[in-house]
Amino acid sequence: MIPEPSKRSFHFPIPADALPYFCHPTLEPFTAPVNHDGLAYAASGFVALRVRRFQGYPEDLPECPPFLLKRLLSLPWDDFGRETARTQWRLMDDARGTIYRGGPLPLWLERKGKAILSRDTLVRTAGGPLVPLALLQLIARLPRVEIRMVPAVNSDITGQPILFRFSGGEGIIPALYKGLHPRDIPVEAFSLFNPKPGPLLPGGLV
Repeated sequence: MIPEPSKRSFHFPIPADALPYFCHPTLEPFTAPVNHDGLAYAASGFVALRVRRFQGYPEDLPECPPFLLKRLLSLPWDDFGRETARTQWRLMDDARGTIYRGGPLPLWLERKGKAILSRDTLVRTAGGPLVPLALLQLIARLPRVEIRMVPAVNSDITGQPILFRFSGGEGIIPALYKGLHPRDIPVEAFSLFNPKPGPLLPGGLV
């Protein structure tokens, strides 16, 4: 089932029935949250959550199947433990008005009985990577969610993963548009969480 778009916040600790929102409605094995090593995971192929605390118990979820576990463990979870003085985080609540300005958007579109990710509105996010606005709207529903700025050390910043953290867990948006040439970026794409010049590149909202 494709969930209805909403801007209603998931309060801490998030309810167990919030986890399927971050799963894929039709593509196995991404259709349901799973358990691995005492943690809950929810993934769609376009975003992944790792949840330590929610209104439920990880052991009540099915054990993560090997194929999905391999995909999940290949994500850069270790980067959350590599924070430095230059690591920049932006509270998404500060941009909530902009994120929902046009109202909640559907994240999934139905095509011949299958769910397809909506890419109607792309947003430059956290210093470069493109993310569908509907996906940002979903992430913004998490409690006290912060998004990490992408270090501008790689020329292909549009293809960098985006890390975010929230009360009770963290998540990753993998590189959705890796290798995308600037000329291919939609002209209507706007930006959120742009860096500003300075010794530590203190960021702001645009």
